[in-house]
Amino acid sequence: MQNLPSNCVQTARRQLDNSSRLLRNMNHEHRILTIPGSLNTRDLGGLPLDGGSKTQFGRIVRGPGVDHLAQPGVDALINQVGITRELDLRDMQSGRLGSESLLANQVEERHHIPANDPHVIDDLPRFLTHDHNWDHGGFYLGLLSDIGKMSSIFGLLSDDSERPTYLHCSMGKDRAGMVSATILSAVGVERQAVVEDYALTERDAQKWYEQRIANSEHARKLFESAPRASLRGMISSAPVIMDKMLAGLDEKYGSPADYIRTLQNGDAILKGLRRKLLDA
Repeated sequence: MQNLPSNCVQTARRQLDNSSRLLRNMNHEHRILTIPGSLNTRDLGGLPLDGGSKTQFGRIVRGPGVDHLAQPGVDALINQVGITRELDLRDMQSGRLGSESLLANQVEERHHIPANDPHVIDDLPRFLTHDHNWDHGGFYLGLLSDIGKMSSIFGLLSDDSERPTYLHCSMGKDRAGMVSATILSAVGVERQAVVEDYALTERDAQKWYEQRIANSEHARKLFESAPRASLRGMISSAPVIMDKMLAGLDEKYGSPADYIRTLQNGDAILKGLRRKLLDA
């Protein structure tokens, strides 16, 4: 099995190590879930709030796609974690197999609400053919500006169903990371903790790469022929990315909470998110 070029992983890790914040003040291990056959899966509970207290466990879990997740992993999500609802944020192309997964056919409720249009995925091969300058933070801000899509996504996550939700995209870094960070920031989680949560994805970059090329011949050809700098940029979850997104929300809307208020039924969504993640 091919490894991710070592300099890609090493550079990504240097970016994280150079951050004065990353994992310096918090231990996230109790939030990271061990799901057989899956990676980068963690509970949004246990994160510190401004002024004290922490978010509640068992309400929202973020992670990667589950198209190839076998029964042991599905059992862990449903029977051990307690997941009863799946929210797939992938577009219609990258998420085309989602409804056929074992989780989709066993979870009580499934929703597919794309956070992006398919052309974003169509552009991926083009970006990976040259040293593309990835602007993930700007990309997230662009997605968040689609009020219609985001109102549906955040509206579902804030409802009063009390269903523990598995929130995912493909790697669990970009679309799921964007939505998770916005939610956490809006309900008052310390910004440092939000950025650290996003950056934790780097821990599984190598294993994710191995899984992708093992499960997809198309991905193997695409990734192995890509310039290392472009591949490195694609998988990066450096803290500066999330810093940029959150700063952008502050600049345009006032704060992530104020951003949520601009959504359709935004006040009700914000209230619902606070109830879901903060109320015991």
